[in-house]
Amino acid sequence: NGRYMPRRNFALLFIIALLLASAATFAVFTYVARTGKAQRREVSRANLIKMHEALQAYARENGRFPDDLSALQPRFLQAEDVIHPAWPERPGYMYVAGVQSVDPPESVLVFENLPERKVKLGRLAVTLQGQAQELNEADFQQRLSAQELRYKEKKRAWTLRPSEALPSVIPR
Repeated sequence: NGRYMPRRNFALLFIIALLLASAATFAVFTYVARTGKAQRREVSRANLIKMHEALQAYARENGRFPDDLSALQPRFLQAEDVIHPAWPERPGYMYVAGVQSVDPPESVLVFENLPERKVKLGRLAVTLQGQAQELNEADFQQRLSAQELRYKEKKRAWTLRPSEALPSVIPR
């Protein structure tokens, strides 16, 4: 009976080591996934701020905001700045066409065009005053609805336009 004891101890140690290795692997992959998400979020925030700056530069030069973001390329904005880092195969952002510099500063100018499965995570939007804000979906929809209502009350066109990159930049 004594000769089976080392084998049982080895099996127990092996199972414990396997569980520890699994837990460590899970922790590493969770960390990598969270870090990747945070990095993509920061790239998206930077893209929104670049779009805001480009829109402001265009408005200073032309006296109004453009009809769509493609008017900014390549002079004011690089095509890769309108590609969302998390889903480059689709238009990454939506532009609220028709915003005017006299609109309330909290008016949404550009926002992330999220896939339906991602809206629960919240979305980033840049306002007329240049703040890139993370909004939960309910707050975002309420703000956008209020803005649409203001447009319609003033008989202004309400149009959401997807960002489009030059075809040579879109990943295949």
